[in-house]
Amino acid sequence: MLGLGNSLTAGSYIAPTLRQTYRSDFTSDNDGWSGASIEGGSLTQTFNQTIGGSDGWMKNVYPANQTNTSGLLKNVLVGATDQVGDFVTIKFKIYLDGNWDGSDNVSGFIINSIASNIILDIPQDEVVQVDVTSDPSPDAGYSNSIQLLFNTAGDRPQSGAIFYIKDIEINLWNYSV
Repeated sequence: MLGLGNSLTAGSYIAPTLRQTYRSDFTSDNDGWSGASIEGGSLTQTFNQTIGGSDGWMKNVYPANQTNTSGLLKNVLVGATDQVGDFVTIKFKIYLDGNWDGSDNVSGFIINSIASNIILDIPQDEVVQVDVTSDPSPDAGYSNSIQLLFNTAGDRPQSGAIFYIKDIEINLWNYSV
């Protein structure tokens, strides 16, 4: 034998390499997160808010009923060279309050070219921890922005709808670096 049998049956694990990390800080400003496609004005943002005894939340209030996709946007993955196989892990806490066109869970999604359309099902009036991982990027031409959006008819923010967000952590990973 050529000694191939051993290597064919014994697998090996390749750990991903962390390429970049972003962590939000909403104690004094919006940390570069801005409204995305907000109808009727802009989000009113206030910082270092307290929810359930926990501070450091950013409060976002919608100015009008939304009839299209809207939410938050930030260029996060700046400075990293796009590579095939990149993937992201995204964590944050969110709290929905006010008028979200009903009292049921709200559908939202996270998008960029890597984390395209990670669907979220967010209960209202409770702190929700979101922890998602994207599929690996099939090419190296993805966007550096991350968007948290609400777009489902029947779940779109209405005038005065509020969402609080904190502890956003975005990690860029690759298995082949």
